[in-house]
Amino acid sequence: MGKDKIKPLKELKFDSVGEEYIYLYETLASSIGETNGYQPSIEELRKSYKTLSEEDNNYDDELKKRYEKTSIYWSDKQEKAIVEYLKETDEFKRNRIFNTEIYGPLKKLVENIIFTYKLFRADVDVRELQVDCMSFLSTKLEKYDPRTGAKAFAYLGTIAKHYLMGEKRSAYKMTKASLDIDENVEEASAQPGNHYELKDGEEQKDTNSLVFEAIVTKLKQEMNKPKILPNDRKVAEAIVYIFENHDMLKIYNKNLVYHLLKERTGLQTKEITYSLSRFKSTYKIFKHDFLKTLE
Repeated sequence: MGKDKIKPLKELKFDSVGEEYIYLYETLASSIGETNGYQPSIEELRKSYKTLSEEDNNYDDELKKRYEKTSIYWSDKQEKAIVEYLKETDEFKRNRIFNTEIYGPLKKLVENIIFTYKLFRADVDVRELQVDCMSFLSTKLEKYDPRTGAKAFAYLGTIAKHYLMGEKRSAYKMTKASLDIDENVEEASAQPGNHYELKDGEEQKDTNSLVFEAIVTKLKQEMNKPKILPNDRKVAEAIVYIFENHDMLKIYNKNLVYHLLKERTGLQTKEITYSLSRFKSTYKIFKHDFLKTLE
């Protein structure tokens, strides 16, 4: 990374220390890496960045003043907006409430949880992780019940924290398992559980292909419904295009898929995320029911 390619921190604008951490972490990712789950503190990141940008130390003195104005991002206004969102039956009005009142603070909530608990992962881009968590939260928002007395902030924050922690644990286990097998190929190959044999005359079923085809069919049906929201139709059409042309596109990374979805739909990331959350809420049920028919 050349010194002429990065700006001094005092010339950059961040709404929160979490946003700053994510920016620094992404910018310095190639030189930081991840060793045994350790991730640097914000002070370490600033020091490394300032060394690259040849910056003085006055920046630290400006932090408190800069972040005091943006430290409060969730208030009674968001709590009321979520209640209003849940009561609203008109999809267009729900979209407006979500995009204008909920999306920004929800993004900040996820960002702060990622930063506070250092729930970064070496295998996933930070922004992608943030978008993925927000998409998951969108599906859980419908289950929030204000009558319990619990605040939506606490409800969503707890879910986000557990989700991100679970995803990081799963990624670590998968990486460790892969490394163990790579380092002990002969031993792993000798284990009976790692052997698979087709009986004579038995044809292997490509379940993934069948699920893909079923999802494409389902999305085409959804696209033709008269009451489907315009953004949902655009996202559905883009997904169908990707599924039907995956051999040609060879795009299997989630970050690239999001980029292609933005190109195909012309929508912003938050609009795509909101539409995907609705598809995602029914996907698991559909997949479960479909796989039952194959048994």
